[in-house]
This record gives sequence, structure tokens and C-alpha cells, in this order.
Amino acid sequence: MPMGPSEKFFAEVSECDAAGKPVYKANGKVSKVKVQMGPAMFANGEPQPLYFPIGHPQAGWFKGIKNILHERDISTEGKKLECKSFKCLPDATDCCMRRILFNEPDFANVESILQSQCRDMGVQVVFLPKFHCELNPIEQCWGYSKCHEEVTMAARLSGSGRIL
Repeated sequence: MPMGPSEKFFAEVSECDAAGKPVYKANGKVSKVKVQMGPAMFANGEPQPLYFPIGHPQAGWFKGIKNILHERDISTEGKKLECKSFKCLPDATDCCMRRILFNEPDFANVESILQSQCRDMGVQVVFLPKFHCELNPIEQCWGYSKCHEEVTMAARLSGSGRIL
């Protein structure tokens, strides 16, 4: 995100036709379009537009991190845009403007596209901890089926024909 206003800062998404299907270019790749990001939320729940409104001299431009933080009454005095190579110190909360903004609740708790689409369809999404297969039910199912297959294969190989 740029520090100040930018007429070039948009989210790039796949272009879709009226039926919601992806639009393809002549080279077979999905066509991309640039769109404005949705609004953020102030602490009181009111939306905070990230782009200047119609009638503003920079209408349609992205406001920039500095303006977004200023609208939230957060001082940016003496702050850099971001730490070198996006590598903030561990546990840092206000080392740079980027870290301050990304620690704001509405930025830190953004719902993913998957979650919002599933919610719209009435489906609950449950994200499980990464790298903890013992907590993932599908891994338990795979474990049972592998065990069953091993027992079945052992019975076939022994010639007994009995499957336990």
C-alpha cells in the first residue's frame, strides 16, 4: 500500500461475464480487471472508504496509509511507511505505518473470500490448525482406511482368505 494518495492502487481480480464465468483472453489466460477494495471499518462500526469520494479533487484515488491512519486519529509522526523488506521486529505493534494499520482489528480480522462465499451460501467454514493432523477428522479417516487396507492385504497375502 502506498503512503499517500495513488490513482494506481487497486485490487486485481479475475474478470467474469454476466453468468459469473471467467473471461479468457486470446492467449487462454483469464482476463484481469482492477477494482476498488471494499471499505475498512472504524472502531464504532462505521465504514471507512479507502478511496476518495466523488466530488473530491482526487475522486476514485486510493487514500494511502497515512490518510487512513489520520482518519482514525492515529499519529504517523516520525513513522516510516514500512520496515525494511516488510520484516518488522517480533512483537512490534507500531514500528511502521504498515504494522500499525495491519494491527487494527478490521484489517487483522479480514474474512477470506472463501469464508464470505460460504457464509452467503449458508455453509460454515472451520479452519483447523496447520500441521496438526491429529486434530483433522479427514486424517483420522485416512488413517483408518490405510489400516483397513493393510489388514486386508495381509490376509490376502497369507492365503487364509479371512479378513479381520
